[in-house]
Amino acid sequence: MRRLILVFTLIAMLALFTSGVSAQTTAYTVQPGDSLTAIANRFNTTVSALAAANNLTVTTRLLVGQRLVIPIAAPLPGTTQNYTVQRGDTLASIAQRFNTTLQNLVNLNGIQNPNRVLVGQVLRVPAAPPLVSHYTVQYGDTLFRIALHFGVSVQSLQVNNGIINPNRIYAGQVLRIVR
Repeated sequence: MRRLILVFTLIAMLALFTSGVSAQTTAYTVQPGDSLTAIANRFNTTVSALAAANNLTVTTRLLVGQRLVIPIAAPLPGTTQNYTVQRGDTLASIAQRFNTTLQNLVNLNGIQNPNRVLVGQVLRVPAAPPLVSHYTVQYGDTLFRIALHFGVSVQSLQVNNGIINPNRIYAGQVLRIVR
């Protein structure tokens, strides 16, 4: 059993080192109907990394209410990601959002005129690890208003919290906000 866990841990670490990412973690409470595969897919990780992070085997049956550590891949410094220009964006505001300089964006994207970016234009920006926070739903909240407040999409809230019906949230529910 220990040997199997060690093998899975080594595989997960090897996958992280060879994919150009470093590991972060977050916590998750198992819900009815969850499986390692479903949770791994929800958090964009692998079943073996999830099993290794929790000293489980890939065939372990999960219990409702069980707390799991979720390994989350975060980009290493120097890597980039794509960003699609939104209405109201300027190159300066995009640079600020991604904690970089206007000149760095100009260089990364070969931009001739830094005063002109187009809605829908795809830019390369420095990759940053996701910011994860939590919010406790208050009476009268809607998923739409929470998404608007945190600058994320309703779909992102649904995916990161296992919410099937966006109209069914309740006061006291703790939501994971990933930006």
